[in-house]
Amino acid sequence: MFCRIASTEEPVQLYHLTLSTRRREPIARDLESRRAVLRALARVAGRQAVLFCLVDDHLHLVVEGDRRVAGARASGLTRALGTMVTARTDGFHIRPVEGRSHLEWLVGYVLTQTTRHGLAEHPALYEGSCFQDLVGARLLKGFQGSMLWRWLPRWTPARLCRIVDVASTRPVTDRELTRVSLDQILTAARAALCTELSGRRPPAVRARRAAVGLATLAGFRSADAARALGCTPRAVQSLRHSPDAEAEGAVRHRIGLELATASPSRHDERNAVPAALV
Repeated sequence: MFCRIASTEEPVQLYHLTLSTRRREPIARDLESRRAVLRALARVAGRQAVLFCLVDDHLHLVVEGDRRVAGARASGLTRALGTMVTARTDGFHIRPVEGRSHLEWLVGYVLTQTTRHGLAEHPALYEGSCFQDLVGARLLKGFQGSMLWRWLPRWTPARLCRIVDVASTRPVTDRELTRVSLDQILTAARAALCTELSGRRPPAVRARRAAVGLATLAGFRSADAARALGCTPRAVQSLRHSPDAEAEGAVRHRIGLELATASPSRHDERNAVPAALV
């Protein structure tokens, strides 16, 4: 059994949880429902989560804890998802992570699910994956994002970037922001906070604040931001006067990832369908 000694001197283990639907129906049918599932995952298992990816008809989750903790997280997620997932499932399958090499293999396996399943989205940008959380491009409330580094202390974000075939991850600069459209900023804000921009939920408010702050730096007028957000210029001014540096940093990282993956890469070549199969 692969384990490490926690501060309590008790051995801590890892378990790989998988959930699949019975008829290969999607767990989340659109981006909005996918985000809702991820928020539920973070709320229920975020403190123990090391890795996760929600793709098509199944969910992968690696958690820290003993077998009882793994079972409790599986039960909690089953209850939480039962209110939002219509597809029938066979319940979670729980397996121990047997060693460091097993965990290292799981990192690559979980982060490249879009490639393995032939999805069009780049693995560095796919919102069902925890990659963005691990490199600072998303703030998913409840998911710490630092657990992996405790288990693999010699690993770096650069190594994760190589796994998902992106050159690097870095926040865009102020100068680069001036070449980004307002729509790109808003879209990145939604992705970085795992939410829509409307409503009073804390993630939505943070996303609006970050979007307004970066839109201002990019040179957009309050009227432009207000029109795009569906609010008044006065509301935009209020958001501008209460900046959120952490949220802005995540959005900057998300835009940086989008720019880094904008040009054709080896990912596109690997996923090209041979003409004979079209």
